Amino acid sequence: MIRTDAPSGAARKMLARKVLLDCDPGHDDAIAIMLAVADPSIDLIAVTTVAGNVTLEHTTSNALRVLDLIGRADIPVAAGRAGPRERELSTAAVMHGEGGLAGPLPIAPSRGPSDATALQLIEQVLTEADEPVTLVATGPLTNMAD
Repeated sequence: MIRTDAPSGAARKMLARKVLLDCDPGHDDAIAIMLAVADPSIDLIAVTTVAGNVTLEHTTSNALRVLDLIGRADIPVAAGRAGPRERELSTAAVMHGEGGLAGPLPIAPSRGPSDATALQLIEQVLTEADEPVTLVATGPLTNMAD
């Protein structure tokens, strides 16, 4: 049965929860980005990255590549902390591959990250928001600690 009372288009976007995703894209967070974009109840307004599954250079590139792949290069991406505050970085490259997305994703990002740092982008999004923004941190909480 097709629902005729479900909101569509702009009305659906107005009802969606605004989300900023702070992540360390390996396979798991690549899927999280895709699911967030595909879910009509979520309006993914920004992505910030942190070193974790792999280095910051790779997590940032992975976020940009995934957003390109799904046609959402309009979502800003900002790089955050390159490692933990109190210890050396230990990655999960053995699980995710050296670049974090081992397997068939040979495309280069169409753009670089924002000139703003993750902390600056988070502050900008929260300051400019006219409604609540949900921060979802799926990677190390280093950016959140800052």
